[in-house]
Amino acid sequence: MAYTKEDFDNWIFFISDKMDYFTNEFANENNLCLDYSIDSLNALEDWLLKKYEKISEIIEDKTLYNNTYNILDLCGVYVGEVFRKHIGGNWYMIMDNPKNVYYKLPVLTDPSYIGETYKCPITMVTACLDRRRGDYISWILNNNIENMKR
Repeated sequence: MAYTKEDFDNWIFFISDKMDYFTNEFANENNLCLDYSIDSLNALEDWLLKKYEKISEIIEDKTLYNNTYNILDLCGVYVGEVFRKHIGGNWYMIMDNPKNVYYKLPVLTDPSYIGETYKCPITMVTACLDRRRGDYISWILNNNIENMKR
């Protein structure tokens, strides 16, 4: 999922629409409480682990939710918005460094971040499918919260 600057601007514009759908209709249909809490990350991760065995399955899933959104994007935005709620940050896209691992991927960044400057929620979603812990994404967020307290 690589974006142009124009794609990214449109992507940002529709975040609120995506989250309105994802935290209401999608959450209700899938029996999830997506309230932007840290615990909600575990609920989402549990749902993902039950639905997908491998990373390739979520990447290749072409199902359109609400006739518009793909699941990896919805999950990535939700994870990012939970991170923003708890540790701040702004959505950003690296467009000028093709060697950067997050080149043309939506990331969060903030001067207050300790350690890794960029947080890429989409890669957290795919990594949770590989790690299969059930709390991988919330573990990352909790570590970030602890690091920022130091």
